[in-house]
Amino acid sequence: MPGSEYRSPERFVNRKAGDWSFSLQPGLAEPGFLALCSLPTGACPPGVSPVVSSSGTEVRRIAYQGQAYYLKEYFFLGWKKHLKVLSRGERLARNARRLSASGFLTPAVVAIGRCGRHRRVVTEAVEGARDVWQVLYPDFKQHRGETDDRFLPALGATVGRLHRSGFFHGDLRWRNILCQEG
Repeated sequence: MPGSEYRSPERFVNRKAGDWSFSLQPGLAEPGFLALCSLPTGACPPGVSPVVSSSGTEVRRIAYQGQAYYLKEYFFLGWKKHLKVLSRGERLARNARRLSASGFLTPAVVAIGRCGRHRRVVTEAVEGARDVWQVLYPDFKQHRGETDDRFLPALGATVGRLHRSGFFHGDLRWRNILCQEG
């Protein structure tokens, strides 16, 4: 199950793909996966689809050997913001390990890439997960109260559990929260 077992970046292998340098899981250090991870910005060949993201990033869903992944590229937005981006992949991987160890379902970081000022992070997709907007919006116009009564208290309880576990996101918004039924 994605996110159920964290793989440490310390056990990653280093590979080059064009101008990109990647640290990734040994099992994914194959030419086909590296080719998908090093696609030019904006490219969406078969098996790759764009995902709505912020202006400072580009996110694409990629399919490789029956598994879905998310490839997120962070763009250079000036030096002040870039200092955070430089260590983004490593921080994501470290926090994913801590979240998983605390019992939270977390997409596993499988690759971290760099090319000049750009950084990329690849995570496993959590199948069946939807973001908060996808959960709330379809029901908003038809059964708004029913969805709010069930979902929002559960969301609040989960955020509270995160905080009690020592995690503070800093940018918690509808696209940054994945939900699963159950």
